[in-house]
Amino acid sequence: MSVSRFTGGSQRPGKFHRAQKLTEIWYIFRDIPELRNVRGGTRSNSLELFIDVMERHQRLATNRVEANTTSFKAWKSDKMPAGEAGRRYLKGGGVMLDKIQYPCCPNQNCRHTFIDGPPGNATASEINRDSMSSYGAICDAFRLFKKGLGLQPTVPGTGELVTKMPPAPKPIKRYLRCHCRQNRADPRTGQKCVVDCFYNGQRFPVGKFPLCLCVCDAYVPLNNYLGPSSQYPPFPTSRVIERACATPHAPILSAA
Repeated sequence: MSVSRFTGGSQRPGKFHRAQKLTEIWYIFRDIPELRNVRGGTRSNSLELFIDVMERHQRLATNRVEANTTSFKAWKSDKMPAGEAGRRYLKGGGVMLDKIQYPCCPNQNCRHTFIDGPPGNATASEINRDSMSSYGAICDAFRLFKKGLGLQPTVPGTGELVTKMPPAPKPIKRYLRCHCRQNRADPRTGQKCVVDCFYNGQRFPVGKFPLCLCVCDAYVPLNNYLGPSSQYPPFPTSRVIERACATPHAPILSAA
């Protein structure tokens, strides 16, 4: 196939353009199995080489995307609002997160279950619901107006006439907060680990339990959450944390 067949002209394409065209051709071969079943002759050998090369590059591209996604979603932490850094686990309006959706901290260097949702999550959810409700009402009114079945709607707050379908409102972020940095055992102050350095039948030396050594204080938007994997499972189980919180031996859980 000549270069001009790729470009629609005689001008030689650049590397990016050639790669883009090859990718488009590969998507066709990938999605139509009949095209891959050619056998015999020089063209068959060339086709098998093309398929082998593109499958290898697709795997490389998929791995790179997953690595970039993990790098961004797993430990990119936002700045905490005023007062959040000192808030203790489930205190000051903190709430328990859904354990199925958010089983542990997304930081691969942490993966502990000492997490909760900050008090601002409830307010954000309420504002997002109201915004989407208002947005839906405006869209419905505008559709009726375009059909000649209603008045032209106005923008709430400004009173301006809506002249085209408005964009969806940008939702306010809801967050996950990791409290590992606040957890440690210190005999001098009487502060104890949230699980008393005891897990799975084993008593760890004071200050040597993984939860005591972790300094994670991730503050991550829930929509960026990347869950645990077999390589980085949750630790300890959320049930262990819950049982510990019901006992009086964890001063870290008291209000700051």
